[in-house]
Amino acid sequence: SLLAESEERAGRDDAADEAYRRSLADAPDGYTALAYADQLLRRNRASAALEVLRHQPDSDSVLLRRAQALRLMGDAAWQPLVRDLEARFAAIAARGEGLDAHARERALMALWLQGQPAAAWKAARTNLALQKEPLDWWLALQTSEQSGDAAAHQAVRQALQQAGLQDLRLARWQTRGAQ
Repeated sequence: SLLAESEERAGRDDAADEAYRRSLADAPDGYTALAYADQLLRRNRASAALEVLRHQPDSDSVLLRRAQALRLMGDAAWQPLVRDLEARFAAIAARGEGLDAHARERALMALWLQGQPAAAWKAARTNLALQKEPLDWWLALQTSEQSGDAAAHQAVRQALQQAGLQDLRLARWQTRGAQ
């Protein structure tokens, strides 16, 4: 999956697609399946994302992406998946376990499936303190902008620039957000 992720960061989606498919054919694993599903969802290929996730276990990350794919396809089956995810997160909170480890999934759920950009930004901010993969930066950029917090959005843009991460997708998002 390293080649596929490198191709994505360079903005070569077709090459990334081929590299993901080869990687999954050679040695299928959950991390690669999720990364590929994210790429497919970003490119509005929801049915292909569902197919990639078909044999994956029902982890929070997988359920979240299945729900988003179904929502994008106009299939109401996404709604029970969101209720399941909400129940899972509520159970974690009820046990007194911290939700920080699930901040990425909570941010994506709030952004994609619940229409709650402020809650998404709060979770994305927590997540970015813990993880700094391209998806985490994208999530922070997207949610800070959609929450309407211009100062926070500018701070995320500056932090990303200081981090020096080379990713054409993020550069495009930053340019779009600056307009």
